[in-house]
Order: sequence, then structure tokens, then C-alpha cells
Amino acid sequence: MKVGIVSIMLAASVAASANLFTNPGFETGDLTGWTINPTANGMTAVQDVQVFETVAGVPSRAGHFRVGQVTFSSGIQEGIELVQMLNLNAGTNYVFSYNVAANHSGTSGGNSQGGVFTAVVNSVFVGSTFAVGTINAGQTIRGTVTGTFTPTTSGSYSVGLRMTRPFTTGTTTLHQYVDNASAVPEPATMAALGLGLAALARRRRK
Repeated sequence: MKVGIVSIMLAASVAASANLFTNPGFETGDLTGWTINPTANGMTAVQDVQVFETVAGVPSRAGHFRVGQVTFSSGIQEGIELVQMLNLNAGTNYVFSYNVAANHSGTSGGNSQGGVFTAVVNSVFVGSTFAVGTINAGQTIRGTVTGTFTPTTSGSYSVGLRMTRPFTTGTTTLHQYVDNASAVPEPATMAALGLGLAALARRRRK
């Protein structure tokens, strides 16, 4: 019994600490480990790391962008995908999460769309979408984007966050931020592994 408990605790601990992303909180002060892929008519006018509160009251380094279209096309969401290539195992359920925010640094006016954030794997939506919507001058709007994905085959997958707007990047006062990226095997999957290890240990003791 003790072996089983230890195995499950170990599996849960591994799940909690097994963030697959490199530089998930932009601790290096730059975008090391991350790749920026523009959408078909998308771009970012800024791509760096700044100290910002993607979580209210908790300033930390965050990826900083200003996304949108290259050439205006009414109503079409364009921008970038911020991704990393991760090796994922078939049959394992992975859980992704990101803290995101949009900020309007102007002193007057506003914008009808601060940004749309979506979790993606191989450019396919795999979870929630956070659409900022109207944002006023001096305002910050924060949210969390999550996603889940269970690959059918083991291999390398492009995992990350899509950030878009249906306008060009002409405004210099609108900014998008991302921080605290997380990609981990689902705890239930790891707990099942722990149960398997416990069963194996019992068989060996008999």
C-alpha cells in the first residue's frame, strides 16, 4: 500500500512540475525558446519582453506584442501565433494555459477590439478563446486562455497561442501581453501511471 501511495504522489508531483515550455514566463528577458509565426495577412509591430501585470497586482516579465493585419481586410482576424515545438506522447492528455492581457496606453479614445487570444496546436484551435472586445484609453483587460489536446500519434507538435485583431497594426497605443505559459500532462493521466507502477511493484513482491 505504501508503494502505491508513494507512486501516486510521485506521479502527481511530476505532473505539477512537468511544464514542457521553455522560458514559459519569459524569465530570460527575451523570447528565447519561442517562435513567432505570422498568419496569412498578419504581423506584430512589436515583439519583446516587458514587465507587466497580466495578473492584476503581480508584475512580472511578459511577452509584449502589437498584432493585426498587414493590409486591411474588413472583419478578418490576423496577427501571429507564438509557439514552441513540443514532443507529445500519443494517448496522453495535455493541458495548456496562458495569462493574457490587452492594454490601451492612450489618454483618450478607445478601440473596438483589443485582441483575440486562442490556444492552438498545429494552428488548430484546441480550447477557449478570449476576445477582449472594446477597450478604452488607459484600460487593461486581462484573461486566461486554456486548452486540452490528446495526440493520436507521438511526435513534435507546434503548441502555443494565437493573437489576432481585425485591423492593421497602425495604432501605437494598443498592446497585447502573454505570460505564465503552461503545457503539462493531465494529472489524471500521471495518476494512472502511478497506479500502474504500484501494481507492478506488488507483483514483484509476490
